[in-house]
Amino acid sequence: MLLLISILVFLLVMCLCVALILRSGFSPLAEKFKKIGKGKQKEKEAFLDVLWGIPPALRNDTSKIAVIFGVLGFIAGLIFNPAAALFFGLILFVMSPRVKNYMEENRKKSKFFKQFPRAVAELASVARTGTLKEGFEVIKREHPSPVSDVFGFIAEAMTSNMTAYKAVKAASEQYGYPGLDKLADAVRIISELGGGENAAETLSSAAEHIRFLERFRGKIDAAVGGIIYEMLISTGVVILYFFLTSGPWTEGWQGVVNHPGVVAAGFLALAVGWYLSLKRINDFKNRSYI
Repeated sequence: MLLLISILVFLLVMCLCVALILRSGFSPLAEKFKKIGKGKQKEKEAFLDVLWGIPPALRNDTSKIAVIFGVLGFIAGLIFNPAAALFFGLILFVMSPRVKNYMEENRKKSKFFKQFPRAVAELASVARTGTLKEGFEVIKREHPSPVSDVFGFIAEAMTSNMTAYKAVKAASEQYGYPGLDKLADAVRIISELGGGENAAETLSSAAEHIRFLERFRGKIDAAVGGIIYEMLISTGVVILYFFLTSGPWTEGWQGVVNHPGVVAAGFLALAVGWYLSLKRINDFKNRSYI
């Protein structure tokens, strides 16, 4: 009976969350929310965006990941009991998109920082004979993502009559990539000096400084990589010890079955520790790069 209730509750939560995300009209539940009013619908959608820590544009793709890992967590939890299945399913439904997006953002930041010095150097070359806006548009066309996305955002902002400095600051706030604040300062100085040769010299200086930061970043990444390696080994030892002493083939398994909440709390604490540690490491790296 408890298993049936857990399955029904889990499926109800999954259906409710997916219905809140759907934009098309084939879901009766989605239609019901649309009839309630636009204000309330936006409030529900914002709740899921905050829950997963994502922008609205990624909601549909993120929902697929959340549902898949939620179901896998529920199935894995059935090894213990229905309550544990419900717990693991809901935890993975909430946390898996956050972990995935966190890893994706770190990958994009790392890729952007490697592309950034060359983009700024080319911007300086174009600014010697042209305008900053032309330089941003050239990089948008000729460079790969994510640097082309960022510089394209700046070019479009300048097309909307935004100053170069405000456009770069807006891109810094939008993407949060390291180095954009330094570029914004360089653009502000260029505006004060009047452009021309001053623009090329200022941007070349900024590009050289960013190259230095890139070399410094390599040293930090090496040190951080060693820390993460030690964290992986420590976590592996803990998990291995748990399965050797409390696996299904051991006498300690009965204790796991009788007290699944203790085991779930332990693994949850381990996951939260990893999340907070990686977040602190990432914040330290970003502060050290600029």
